[in-house]
Amino acid sequence: MTDDGNKTGAFRRLDKIVQAALIERWQLSVTRISSLGGRNALNWRIDNPGGSYVAKLIRPGDSDLDQLITGLKVAAAIAAPDLPVPAAVPNSHGSWIDELPEGSLVVLRWIPGGPLCANKVADVEAVGTTIALMHDRLAQLDPPQGVPSWPWSWLSLEALGPEDSGDIALVRSAVETAREAAPTVGLLHGDPTIANFIDANGVTAVLDWGSVLAGPILYDLAVAQLDLTRAGSDPSAVTALERAYLARRPDAAADWQHLPILRRLRCAAEIVYFTSRLRLTARTPAHYAAAVAGLDRARTSLKTTPSLDAEPE
Repeated sequence: MTDDGNKTGAFRRLDKIVQAALIERWQLSVTRISSLGGRNALNWRIDNPGGSYVAKLIRPGDSDLDQLITGLKVAAAIAAPDLPVPAAVPNSHGSWIDELPEGSLVVLRWIPGGPLCANKVADVEAVGTTIALMHDRLAQLDPPQGVPSWPWSWLSLEALGPEDSGDIALVRSAVETAREAAPTVGLLHGDPTIANFIDANGVTAVLDWGSVLAGPILYDLAVAQLDLTRAGSDPSAVTALERAYLARRPDAAADWQHLPILRRLRCAAEIVYFTSRLRLTARTPAHYAAAVAGLDRARTSLKTTPSLDAEPE
């Protein structure tokens, strides 16, 4: 069964292509296929009698496929009952990737659970504790080949052109300040927004491992702070995030003064990312509008977002 809804013919065609690939190359029967949308890939939920899965179709320019696969390997290395992560499902040839004319197909196991709330203190505390747990586990790994190292080569002014002159000074300042601050560096999730955490039967699962990199360890916490602030969270929720993180990783207090710098670094990264998205061809109006909105939000945050209290409480 296909969840067609109001899809265009092109998307219904992709549903059928993905469904056929799952049957032929993963030997997965499909009782229902439901579109989940997505920014860096097209995603589907796949249901069959044996369970549920997520199929990700990564088209050229959508995201860095090598970084996604490396991130999934990192996630698999730290996965545990107290830290559930999506597991990649190999196809019949033992590969995590299958190349289709429409893009690269990756299949992950579905983790059942519910979303967390940016204004619920218990949920935000769970995010802070889980980021700290994740950092503890990541610190035990050597950065695998393929993980972007710090300072990130992709976060450069070369990604911006003359037409982006208004952004160049902002990005340069944010990047140079972060480099000069010399924060503690390690493996990171890279994009721990609250949407990438779910309550999986009382345990917090971590989703979306396509942005794993090596960098300032508290960058992950800065991303989470900025995301909560944009979601309209009460300041007490942001404080709860910080306290939960420090309760597990008290040594992080030594780098706490870098958090405002790392929030600005995140905004600079968003400017580069959304600028590159706007330059991709063959984007739908919805993708274009989302990139414009993301770029405007990043500029506003970098220029006007006040720094949160950088002292641990």
